[in-house]
Amino acid sequence: MSESTGGRPSKEYIISIEMAKHLAMMEKTGKGFEVRQYFIRCEEELQRKVQAKPMSQLEILQQRTDSRSSTERRA
Repeated sequence: MSESTGGRPSKEYIISIEMAKHLAMMEKTGKGFEVRQYFIRCEEELQRKVQAKPMSQLEILQQRTDSRSSTERRA
Protein backbone atom coordinates (compact mmCIF):
# COMPACT_ATOMS: atom_id res chain seq x y z
CA MET A 1 0.00 0.00 0.00
CA SER A 2 1.38 3.44 -0.90
CA GLU A 3 1.72 6.19 1.67
CA SER A 4 -1.04 8.75 1.98
CA THR A 5 -0.25 12.27 0.79
CA GLY A 6 -3.06 13.77 2.86
CA GLY A 7 -6.45 15.08 1.83
CA ARG A 8 -9.40 13.01 0.78
CA PRO A 9 -8.92 9.57 -0.66
CA SER A 10 -9.28 9.60 -4.43
CA LYS A 11 -12.02 7.74 -6.25
CA GLU A 12 -11.85 6.32 -9.74
CA TYR A 13 -14.91 6.20 -11.93
CA ILE A 14 -15.63 4.21 -15.06
CA ILE A 15 -17.83 6.18 -17.46
CA SER A 16 -19.03 5.68 -21.00
CA ILE A 17 -17.68 7.61 -23.97
CA GLU A 18 -21.03 9.38 -24.25
CA MET A 19 -20.85 10.52 -20.62
CA ALA A 20 -17.26 11.72 -21.12
CA LYS A 21 -18.45 13.81 -24.09
CA HIS A 22 -21.21 15.36 -22.00
CA LEU A 23 -18.86 16.19 -19.15
CA ALA A 24 -16.23 17.66 -21.46
CA MET A 25 -18.79 19.78 -23.27
CA MET A 26 -20.16 21.14 -19.98
CA GLU A 27 -16.75 22.30 -18.73
CA LYS A 28 -16.33 26.07 -18.68
CA THR A 29 -12.62 25.95 -19.45
CA GLY A 30 -10.47 26.39 -22.52
CA LYS A 31 -10.35 22.64 -23.01
CA GLY A 32 -14.15 22.42 -22.73
CA PHE A 33 -14.41 25.08 -25.45
CA GLU A 34 -12.04 23.07 -27.67
CA VAL A 35 -14.16 19.94 -27.16
CA ARG A 36 -17.37 21.80 -28.07
CA GLN A 37 -15.76 23.24 -31.20
CA TYR A 38 -14.49 19.79 -32.21
CA PHE A 39 -17.95 18.22 -31.95
CA ILE A 40 -19.56 21.16 -33.76
CA ARG A 41 -17.12 20.67 -36.66
CA CYS A 42 -17.85 16.91 -36.66
CA GLU A 43 -21.58 17.55 -36.86
CA GLU A 44 -21.15 20.11 -39.65
CA GLU A 45 -19.02 17.68 -41.67
CA LEU A 46 -21.59 14.93 -41.15
CA GLN A 47 -24.38 17.24 -42.31
CA ARG A 48 -22.43 18.11 -45.47
CA LYS A 49 -21.97 14.42 -46.24
CA VAL A 50 -25.62 13.58 -45.55
CA GLN A 51 -26.85 16.43 -47.74
CA ALA A 52 -24.54 15.48 -50.62
CA LYS A 53 -26.40 13.95 -53.52
CA PRO A 54 -25.87 10.18 -53.62
CA MET A 55 -24.19 8.94 -56.80
CA SER A 56 -25.86 6.48 -59.12
CA GLN A 57 -24.11 3.22 -60.00
CA LEU A 58 -23.24 4.69 -63.40
CA GLU A 59 -21.63 7.75 -61.79
CA ILE A 60 -19.62 5.53 -59.44
CA LEU A 61 -18.36 3.42 -62.37
CA GLN A 62 -17.47 6.55 -64.35
CA GLN A 63 -15.57 7.98 -61.40
CA ARG A 64 -13.62 4.74 -60.96
CA THR A 65 -12.83 4.59 -64.66
CA ASP A 66 -11.66 8.21 -64.64
CA SER A 67 -9.41 7.66 -61.64
CA ARG A 68 -7.90 4.51 -63.20
CA SER A 69 -7.29 6.34 -66.46
CA SER A 70 -5.47 9.18 -64.71
CA THR A 71 -3.40 6.67 -62.71
CA GLU A 72 -2.40 4.85 -65.91
CA ARG A 73 -1.41 8.14 -67.56
CA ARG A 74 0.90 8.98 -64.66
CA ALA A 75 2.61 5.58 -64.83
